[in-house]
Amino acid sequence: MFENFFKMTISKNKIHNKFLGALSTYNANAKAQIKISENLFRFIDIHKIKTSGKCLEIGCGTGILSKYIIEKTDFSEIYLNDIVAECFEIIISGTHLENINKLTFLHGDAENINFPDNLNLIISSSTFQWFDKPENFFEKCRKNLKKNGFLIFNTFDKDNLQEIRKITGVGLNYKTDKDILKCSEKHFEIISKEKQEIKLSFNSPTDVLRHLKNTGVNSLKNNIKTKSDLMKFEEEYYKLFRNKKSVELTYSPVYYMMKAV
Repeated sequence: MFENFFKMTISKNKIHNKFLGALSTYNANAKAQIKISENLFRFIDIHKIKTSGKCLEIGCGTGILSKYIIEKTDFSEIYLNDIVAECFEIIISGTHLENINKLTFLHGDAENINFPDNLNLIISSSTFQWFDKPENFFEKCRKNLKKNGFLIFNTFDKDNLQEIRKITGVGLNYKTDKDILKCSEKHFEIISKEKQEIKLSFNSPTDVLRHLKNTGVNSLKNNIKTKSDLMKFEEEYYKLFRNKKSVELTYSPVYYMMKAV
């Protein structure tokens, strides 16, 4: 009965609509996404990347990672991209006036729009899993990065949202590490790679569904249509993933830091 719960592939229009609908609830519910952004930004500090020149963030969303880039780096030009145009208004509203002149918003699908050239850094949090042709995207990033510029991003592996996959039998098709390396090896040198497991706890399976909807991870309104559907989902979730008084949901990000060759 859950065959349509998750789509194996999702159109860019649906991605836009899902995240547009979650803008007002995203930050309050994005606990995993906040941790992921923190870890991505940590690469800049650990590897002592010079934060001068131009930076592009792909899939900026409500600005969780953008805030670090704007406030904690010395980039003279910061380009923020997202498929949802309304994101830029949210980011501007939380940005100090002296930093606003650094910002340029690039609205649209990152696979199709033009990027600025001579970039020093391209960084992206939890966006690569939506790309249709990652091999073309790596080539595009390399063309617009300076030699020895950096690409820092995360995607997810097959264990991501494993609880949902276990119950429904389906999930997104995440690229494997082998796929990522094959797509990128012509253009980038791998500097660092890390895998992380983030487990979130919720009071009930219904709260898990609410979390997914409120972060735009999946649009659930039309997938569990009846009280019987919901009861079956909750029963399975409690049986398989109860942890004392709570239930868990797993995020499984994989981080990459690459240098343009």
